[in-house]
Amino acid sequence: MIPQAQTGSAERRALAAVTAPSSDRAHARRWKWAAAGAGLVALAAIAFAVRENQRVTELAAVGAAADARADSLAAQLVVRDSLLTVAAKTDELLTVLAAPDRHEVPLFGQEPARGRLIASQGRAVITAAGLASLSGDSTYAFWLENDLGFHPLADLGNALDGRVLAGLPSDSFLVGWAALLVTVERKPPDSLPRGRVLLEYRGWVR
Repeated sequence: MIPQAQTGSAERRALAAVTAPSSDRAHARRWKWAAAGAGLVALAAIAFAVRENQRVTELAAVGAAADARADSLAAQLVVRDSLLTVAAKTDELLTVLAAPDRHEVPLFGQEPARGRLIASQGRAVITAAGLASLSGDSTYAFWLENDLGFHPLADLGNALDGRVLAGLPSDSFLVGWAALLVTVERKPPDSLPRGRVLLEYRGWVR
C-alpha cells in the first residue's frame, strides 16, 4: 500500500508536468503580441516622422518662395524709385537747357572734348562730350576758381559713354571773373584739383 503523502506528491508533479507547457505557451503568446504591438507603434512613429518632415520641408519651400517674392518686389520698388528720381532730375536739367533766358559759358579743351555750362532760373547744368571713359577708380570733377581759391562744384562720374550731364543746385557762383575747370581725379576728389585739366574757361562768367 502506497502512503498518502507520496501519492499527493506524485499527483502534484504530474499536474505540474501537464500545466507547465500550457503556461509557457501562454507566456510566449503574450510576448509575441507585445512585440507585434511595439513594432506597429514603431512603424506608426516612423510614418508620422516622415510625414512631419515632408510637411516641414514643404513649409520651408513656401517660406523661401515668399521671401524670394518679397525680395523681388523690394528690388522692383528700388528700381522704380531710382527711375522716378532720374526722370525728375532729367526734367529739371531739360528745363534749364531749354530755357529761353539761359546763359551759356563754353568750356574749351583738346578735341574731341567739348563742354558748356548753362544757367537759368537760379540753376545750372554742365554738359560735356567727347570724353574718354575712365577706369573705376577715376572720375571727372568740375571746379570753380576765383579770388578765394578753388571750389569743388560737382563729381561728374567716369563718362562711360563719353558724355557727362550734371545739374548744380545754384548758379550763384557765376559772378564776375572766374575759371571753370573739368579735371580727371582719383575717387573721391580732393578739396583741390590734383589731376590734369581737360576742359576750362577763364574770363567773365556773367
